[in-house]
Amino acid sequence: FQITSVFANLTAFDNVALPVQRTLTDGRSKGQVRSGVMAALERTGLADRAGTLAGHLSYGHQRLLEVAMGLALKPRLLILD
Repeated sequence: FQITSVFANLTAFDNVALPVQRTLTDGRSKGQVRSGVMAALERTGLADRAGTLAGHLSYGHQRLLEVAMGLALKPRLLILD
């Protein structure tokens, strides 16, 4: 079975904010986190669902949310299976 790895009780924004905070240095600001999160959500087409609980998203949108979480880490290469 393909199980999503999102935090169902957090919003889509908060799910992506976790990896964004990891990529920023100690001098991070709320503005940097917000812009990083929104950039990842926009790239996956989920910007309009930023305030939606991840558990309320459809399965397909949850999968896109996982991609946004991966993109938020700013990888040089993202391999999807």
